[in-house]
Amino acid sequence: MQDWRDHAKDGNETWLRVWRSRLPVVAAVNGYCLGGGCDLSMSCDYTVAADTAQFGEPEIEFCSAPPFLIMPWVLGMKHTKELLLLGERVDATEALRIGLVNRVVPADKLMQEAKKVAVRMARMPAIAMKQNKEAINQEMFCMTAMAHSPEGQEFRKIAREQGLKAAIRWREQRFK
Repeated sequence: MQDWRDHAKDGNETWLRVWRSRLPVVAAVNGYCLGGGCDLSMSCDYTVAADTAQFGEPEIEFCSAPPFLIMPWVLGMKHTKELLLLGERVDATEALRIGLVNRVVPADKLMQEAKKVAVRMARMPAIAMKQNKEAINQEMFCMTAMAHSPEGQEFRKIAREQGLKAAIRWREQRFK
């Protein structure tokens, strides 16, 4: 059980580093992008997918939940519930339609396109890039009711120390 918590903590710290980076992060997705990989791609600022890519959060099939639950902010509630509650996978075209990726390209052009986007972003004024990214990311997480509340801090502390399930149990007891 502790190994799983350590793994989840390491993953969450990785996704948060990407999310909080002052520099934009471009994801290039080829093949299967499931579970934590899907969360990582959503944490990136821009995602280019090969036309053969598949995305999903199959954790429900294994009596679990996504490790970084960023999907509602990226896709909205209805698409999130469809993917998370059914364990659905979507192809790259559908991922583009629902907002999971920014662009779909032929697989043999994936890295070329991702580099093109990264170079274009690198040419933007660094301070403006940083300020825009911080403002957008901060606004997204401020939309949650518990963003900076004492309850939110306690929830994150429990999740960090005891795991997400313990934090959810605490939340359910607290807000009966």
